[in-house]
Amino acid sequence: MVRSRKIALIGAATSAIAVIVTVLSAGLVRADLAAAYSYPNAQGVGLEDAASMTMTYLFVIAGVALLVGVLFASVRSVATTRTGWWVGATLVVLGLAAATYNSTQVFPLAIKLAFFLPVAAGVLWLAQPESGKAAALG
Repeated sequence: MVRSRKIALIGAATSAIAVIVTVLSAGLVRADLAAAYSYPNAQGVGLEDAASMTMTYLFVIAGVALLVGVLFASVRSVATTRTGWWVGATLVVLGLAAATYNSTQVFPLAIKLAFFLPVAAGVLWLAQPESGKAAALG
């Protein structure tokens, strides 16, 4: 359980890195949106609103990843059960889908890369024998 807990903490730390990278890249996100699209758009959304919605989206994804990392590191019954393993696997797949989607958007490269870090930690966590994998597959 110690290795699994450490990897979950690494996942929380990489999620915190994604939050920090998002904060530091806020101006670049706004500039990239301004360069890629014309505002106001057909729906009447202005640049400030689009940047705000984009930043909210990024913070929600990174925040959920941070909470999941902390939960899996601190609640042993979640991290060592068959259900916990399947929940973790599902969240890793959803995280990979979000990170892949982000990599296709007009986001700064640092954001595109940072959102793959929690996914990598999640994959590492799933591979640990004490993460509930044996119970999930047995």
